[in-house]
Amino acid sequence: LDQISSRVEMASGEETLEDGEEEQAQRAEMLMAAYSSHGGGPQKRKAELPVGKLGPRALLGKLRRLDPDPMNQETYAPEGANELDKDLDTNALEEDFELTRQHFCAEALDKALGPLREEIRQLQASMKPDAGSRLVEIVPSSSWPIEPDMLQDGEDGVTTSVELSIFLSDAAAARDLRQLKLAGIRRVLNCSPQTVRDTGPSFYGPSVEYLELWQDDMPDYCVLNDFDAAWTFATAGGACLMHCEQGVNRSCALALAVRMKLLQLSENNEEDLGAPMEALRAAWRHVAVRKQRVLTNPSFQRQLLLFARVGFRWFPSLSSVWCTPQERRMARFRAVAEQVAKRSVCGWAAMPHSSWWRAIVFIRDSVVRAEQKVQSGAFDMGTERAMRQAQQRVQDF
Repeated sequence: LDQISSRVEMASGEETLEDGEEEQAQRAEMLMAAYSSHGGGPQKRKAELPVGKLGPRALLGKLRRLDPDPMNQETYAPEGANELDKDLDTNALEEDFELTRQHFCAEALDKALGPLREEIRQLQASMKPDAGSRLVEIVPSSSWPIEPDMLQDGEDGVTTSVELSIFLSDAAAARDLRQLKLAGIRRVLNCSPQTVRDTGPSFYGPSVEYLELWQDDMPDYCVLNDFDAAWTFATAGGACLMHCEQGVNRSCALALAVRMKLLQLSENNEEDLGAPMEALRAAWRHVAVRKQRVLTNPSFQRQLLLFARVGFRWFPSLSSVWCTPQERRMARFRAVAEQVAKRSVCGWAAMPHSSWWRAIVFIRDSVVRAEQKVQSGAFDMGTERAMRQAQQRVQDF
């Protein structure tokens, strides 16, 4: 912990970070948050894996199987090490492996979420059909403290209070201008512009700010990669509406993350945020008693718990640690589909530039859904031949 603390202090004291140092500083912050949230460190399982007997290369291999995001050996090399294979920091590898296995990976997150999922299922089953409002208040109107580094404008080192409120809805409520006016909506965040096409700046008028996030409600999609954009927009002041097609998963996940973060920053909140699971439970129940279907995507649930466990923040390095192996295959296929779509769309002279991204997202998301119907070899890109076949299926689509 002393070493981690010094790394955080050194990183925060520098005006600029060299290549690789920022990633190491983020890792240190995540470790600190995890240790703080879970009472001082991971509780190792006694007889399952003799981690202490494994060499550093074996540990790195096991860690990569849990979290396959690119990890350079340099991340675990002590300062001044010459031969990386021999001088990897075994203690750092053991810490990361245990934290990932016990708190960050899909299996650990699903295990922790089991009782809460059942609690929400029973709560929602007791609601009457069509119960709840289509316009749900996620964050009540009040003056909320916002960290200075989370604001577009503000004085360094000074926490700013912002008068704001946040609502969640489906597409139908997002089109109800009368209801939005009564709620005093001044900002609209559309998380499904692929399907909700008939709104936008011209629909809402000059008095309403509008933002689109092109998200997909699929198991492999990392919805919290857009948290910073959603946070900046939603907490800029005034009443903000966050919606997608049904207001169930994409916009709901981001709205819950924003609510948890605001309550975590607030010194006067009445909810017990002593544990990440309690923070998620309180936010999820807050919406579940007001809306019949909320947060049904299991991968979004995992992301929100991980978000709470690392200190109510999100890092690019977390983009796939919460995934199951199948979801990782889907995500890799999605990335390939997007690249093929870009080549096809951007190479078509008749396609207006303003329509490029809509066409690319349509192809990417649609081909992922079509791939689920492939009887053999779906999302398989483990060999060069399988990769070529996958690219061809996207091109044919």
